[in-house]
Amino acid sequence: MSRYSTRGALTRLSTISEKLKQRYMIDAEDFNYLAERVVTNVPLEVKSIRGGGWRHPWYTTVGWDNRDEVFKAEIKPGYVNAEDVEVKIPAKDAKQETLDRLGIKAATDKTEPVVAELHEKPKIEILNRNLRKIGSDADPTGFNGNVDLSGGSFVFEPVPAYFADKGVESAAPRSASFSGGIQEQFQVGGIPKNERRYLRAMDIVLTQERPASRAVWSDDPETGGVSFSMGYTGSFGPDNNRVFISKRKKFEPQSGEFDSLEAVRGNAGTDPFDEIHVCTIYFLSQAGQGEGEDPDDSWTPYVEHHLFWNLNHGSNRLEDQTFDDSLNFSFPLAGGVGNALINNVLAENNSRFADLNNILNAGQVRGKFWTT
Repeated sequence: MSRYSTRGALTRLSTISEKLKQRYMIDAEDFNYLAERVVTNVPLEVKSIRGGGWRHPWYTTVGWDNRDEVFKAEIKPGYVNAEDVEVKIPAKDAKQETLDRLGIKAATDKTEPVVAELHEKPKIEILNRNLRKIGSDADPTGFNGNVDLSGGSFVFEPVPAYFADKGVESAAPRSASFSGGIQEQFQVGGIPKNERRYLRAMDIVLTQERPASRAVWSDDPETGGVSFSMGYTGSFGPDNNRVFISKRKKFEPQSGEFDSLEAVRGNAGTDPFDEIHVCTIYFLSQAGQGEGEDPDDSWTPYVEHHLFWNLNHGSNRLEDQTFDDSLNFSFPLAGGVGNALINNVLAENNSRFADLNNILNAGQVRGKFWTT
């Protein structure tokens, strides 16, 4: 019987296992055999061909569509406040259930957008214009200037460690000076070009509409000056605010800060919506292929999920409220609200600015997602 035959290996391993269970000593030969079998059977890579039976809400799958020659994503339905989530898709990708709900017998213009709901299992096209490049063929995402204003260095989105291990190389560092132009640093020991792989990515974002506050500056005919008050944009009530899925080249979290000075200048309040990151979809090229190119069916899609549960959403304003009386100022509106306020009101009376700031802070509308 061969030492490495399946039956022989199982018999010997079973014998060693029984000795260990009985806390018997095992000899050096048995120990070496056990160690050899463990080392030679450690998997180098595990690839999931088919997942388990349960998949969490917002679970996203991506596949190549041979008809349209494009990748398409499908998102397992998730719900916000137990409401369906919408997504705009071309009519050609709408299921009959969607067309029936919308009262469309047959879409005459196959590219016309229709609003599908996630439970109708719509296919979401991923177009090349939706993608960003990450790695050695990527464009800079920003620029960090030197303190002495002599130049600076370009900023690139970092390559995730998972894809770096698979052969995606980071962009070569690049600096620029105002006198010597752009210099690209040579990377020693980089991945050979025939082994290098390339990466594309995009983000799926969930948006919940809601009301927002805004500053209102208006002429005061009685005084010849201006009056300041707070109002709302958007609508109140769940029936008037959509919750929907959209595609982004890159998701940028909303700023949670409220800038009173910006509000004074007329850019008041918060966004009339809240957003949360559903997932990032990556596309990985074959080794030695894909530099500067758009993904095709030879590229492999990967999904990094960020959202796993159904959501609740609410805001601190449930109905349209009347604010306190407006504040009146003596300077004319035509002079420029922001500059006039800084130059006149603050110098005139700091307490007026405190009153203004109180109105701004009291009028903020904020929203929040949470899970139960």
